[in-house]
Amino acid sequence: GERVYAYFGMHGLYCYDFAGKLVWHKDLGNYETRAGWGTSSSPVLYRDKLYLQIDNEEESCVVALDAESGRPIWRVPRDEATQYSSPVIWENSQRAELVAGGMTYRSYDPETGKLLWQLDMAKGRSSAIPVADGDRLYVGTEFRNRGGPDDGGGFLFAVRAGASGDITPPAGASTSDDVAWCCAESGIQMASPILCQGYIYLFERRLSIVHCIDAKTGSHIYRERVPGGRPFWSSPWSIEGRVFALDDAGTVHVIEPGQDLRVLRRNEIGERTWSTPAISNGSLFLRGVEHLYCIAKTDAR
Repeated sequence: GERVYAYFGMHGLYCYDFAGKLVWHKDLGNYETRAGWGTSSSPVLYRDKLYLQIDNEEESCVVALDAESGRPIWRVPRDEATQYSSPVIWENSQRAELVAGGMTYRSYDPETGKLLWQLDMAKGRSSAIPVADGDRLYVGTEFRNRGGPDDGGGFLFAVRAGASGDITPPAGASTSDDVAWCCAESGIQMASPILCQGYIYLFERRLSIVHCIDAKTGSHIYRERVPGGRPFWSSPWSIEGRVFALDDAGTVHVIEPGQDLRVLRRNEIGERTWSTPAISNGSLFLRGVEHLYCIAKTDAR
């Protein structure tokens, strides 16, 4: 409730107060990224620290800084090429973990940067962020088949709390002591998964397809094209037991969770959108290519 943090990739990390005054700025390095695409990872704030996943073609790392001053606290190198997902804090019954995506998913101790566990994702591209539900964490990478070094992936894993070391299931297996299940061809792509009413929903970015997966077992419930849908780049969200998915035409599809795809309604703003909405104090903020929209209940008086 005191500061705003913005990471502009190789241009640096900036901290502002609520009046728009620059509090501090940090140069965290300038590195080559895959195909010159740059970075898209966002910082994550936890207690008094700010964490950044800085993946690139030269010196990938995860860093922790003091949130008030920007003072570096720890920096851990990563054996990972350019990736695009943001780290998350997973608070479970065992501990708090900082989880960062990649062709190998890794969990770190937020206080020290010590590696807690790692999971080989069988390659693929990491753009979506994980979703946590108590003592379960769902992680995945997008399937790639372009003739590149990251060809593979597409799996979604359910990781149990308290994992340690290399938790990759043995060859030919879909589980391990720390992995509850593995779902192949999960459909995870750019949009992050959303968990609602015991189902995990994943939206494809080009074919307007939604995948519904049973969160308990990892089994596919259905794979269907969203009627009237366009590509999904932004991540879905959930309010009051329903799933909301924004396509790039600016249409929000409201979905009722269940064994079959049921779209309750379509809300259109009529402007192209790619970014994930933000929710704060009962208001929904949508950023289109030309306008910023705020959707909220208003006082009829």
